[in-house]
Amino acid sequence: MHYWEKYKDTVVKNCSDPRLIDTDVAYWRNKLFITTVIFLIPLSLITIVPGVYMAFITEMYMLIFADFVLVVSFGVIAFSSSPTLEFRKKLMCINLYFVTIVLLYYLGTSGPGLLYLLASSVFITLIFEFKYGVASLIVNTIICTIFALLIYFGFIDTKIVQWTTISF
Repeated sequence: MHYWEKYKDTVVKNCSDPRLIDTDVAYWRNKLFITTVIFLIPLSLITIVPGVYMAFITEMYMLIFADFVLVVSFGVIAFSSSPTLEFRKKLMCINLYFVTIVLLYYLGTSGPGLLYLLASSVFITLIFEFKYGVASLIVNTIICTIFALLIYFGFIDTKIVQWTTISF
C-alpha cells in the first residue's frame, strides 16, 4: 500500500463516525470534513513553509507560532484516535479563526485573513447544523467590526505593507 493510501485510511479511520448511515445528512457532513482534512494537510504544508520563511524575514514571530499551532492541531485532528468527531470539527474551526485573526492583525485586510474568514464560515455552514452557521455569521461580524475599528483608530500597524513598500 502506498503512503497516500495509508494516510487516507488513517484519517478516515480516526475521523469517521460508524454509527451514521450513508443516507443521513450528518454522514455527508462528516464525509466532507474527512475529505477536507485529507487534502488540507498536504496542501497547507505547501503554503506554511514559505509563510514561515516570510514571517522569519519580517520578524513576525506570532505568525510562526500560529503556523506551529495549526500544524500540531491538524496532527491531532487527523492522527490522534482519542478525540471525538465533534471535538475534531470544533478544533478545526477554532484554528481557522485563530489563523484568521493572526493574519488580519499582521497582514491587514490586504492579506489572506479575510479569505480565511470567508472559508471558515462556508466550512462551518457545510459541516455543522444550521445554528452553527448562524453563530459563524455572528463571529465573523464581530471580528470584522473589531478590526474595522482597530484600523480606523490606527491601533493596527500592518508591518508587512510597510516592509514591502520600504524594501522596493
